[in-house]
Amino acid sequence: MTQQPPLSPLRQLCTHISDAIRRALQKLSLGAKLKRNCKIEADNTARKAKTLKHLNDPAQNPDPGSESASLISIDEDNIQALRTPTFTSKFPNIPMAVQKVIAQLEAKEKDVVTKKRDAADAKLTAEQAHKAKHRCKDTVAKHPHVPGEQRNIKFAEILYDTNNALLMPLHFFLNVNLQWLIDELSTLPTIKTNPRAGEARQRAPSSSMWRRPGCDYAARQRKQT
Repeated sequence: MTQQPPLSPLRQLCTHISDAIRRALQKLSLGAKLKRNCKIEADNTARKAKTLKHLNDPAQNPDPGSESASLISIDEDNIQALRTPTFTSKFPNIPMAVQKVIAQLEAKEKDVVTKKRDAADAKLTAEQAHKAKHRCKDTVAKHPHVPGEQRNIKFAEILYDTNNALLMPLHFFLNVNLQWLIDELSTLPTIKTNPRAGEARQRAPSSSMWRRPGCDYAARQRKQT
């Protein structure tokens, strides 16, 4: 006959010690439950500290800490209500356990929203994604280009200003070529891209931008055709 392992002793109840107490606790108001749970959390922290002292030095701390007490359950409706700042402000103390549940719910919802957005972005074509990026451009600093006027530009703005996709060789992005573009942009010939009345916005054609990087744009076009 095999010997059965000894059974673990039953956990001693600290909060819900009887059915009558359990029913009485559930009838408490939300504020009373939160207040009691804060006290239970503080008592549990003291119990754990006492247990740690006993484990570190049993001679000086012969009395080990008791088991942690259970918190009073908060129903789902009240948890959702506590996510509203105006409602939460009515309660001075929110137990850490409740804050953790709320944080997990918010993180889960944020993750769902992110996955939906990523799925929607994945369905966009290259042209649709480019147009969407163009619409997000900050136009606060936008002003008409004046030939001969020196201005500081950020290369990232070119990505927004280019409505049509443009094949650019890798060596175009060398520092020396980008610096040339910054220095010579004001002297490059420009073309008017918005022929409507009152529009003065102009762009430098890509053919003139290949001059310094050493690419024969016309030859590239003939080769592609």
